[in-house]
This record gives sequence, C-alpha cells and structure tokens, in this order.
Amino acid sequence: MSWQKKIKGNVDPANVFFWNDDDSPSFNFYTASERTLFTDSIYTIKQKPIWLLFDKRNLDDIRRAGYKINLNYSTVDFEVSRLTLKFVDPGTRNKNLKELIVGEITGKQ
Repeated sequence: MSWQKKIKGNVDPANVFFWNDDDSPSFNFYTASERTLFTDSIYTIKQKPIWLLFDKRNLDDIRRAGYKINLNYSTVDFEVSRLTLKFVDPGTRNKNLKELIVGEITGKQ
C-alpha cells in the first residue's frame, strides 16, 4: 500500500521529518513532499504534531536520543532504482526490504 493511502487524512506530509540518513523516495513521490531532515531544533520550535519517518532498525537510536514515539504507520520499502538479483529472487527478497515507520513524536525526556 502506498504512503499516500496509509497516512491520508491522518498525517500532514509537511509535518513529517526524516531521521538521520533514512530516506524514502517513494514517500516523497506519493506525498508530493521533499525530504526534510529532523533536528532537535525542529522538535523545539515546530508546531505539533511532529512526525518522524525512520527505518525500524533505528528505533533504539531514537529512544536513546530521548524521543517518545506513539501512533505510527509502517510499510515495507525498497529502492527500486537499486534492484539487485537478491531482490528479484522471491526467496531472498524479504531480506532486502526495510520497514519504514512514520511515527508521531509525543515527547522528549
């Protein structure tokens, strides 16, 4: 399911920021938005709600930075411009997918 369908009516793409090196061209395409990197100052000065797009594997880093993530939407993602034999092979495809999450930042410790 596309990002547009997942978050439509629930999340304003203008309030979605990307964690560190995480990226999703499909998110940018389906939501007609640009990638904006998350910084601590965004959390301090930006009007809430603030949503964070991140790779599920980075959730511990986000928590160590003190951020609390509540409501979230997730989908699997793959860079179609970087197709490899491992992705094309159905037997190894799942190992090459990443799970991306758009989660609401609900606080900072």
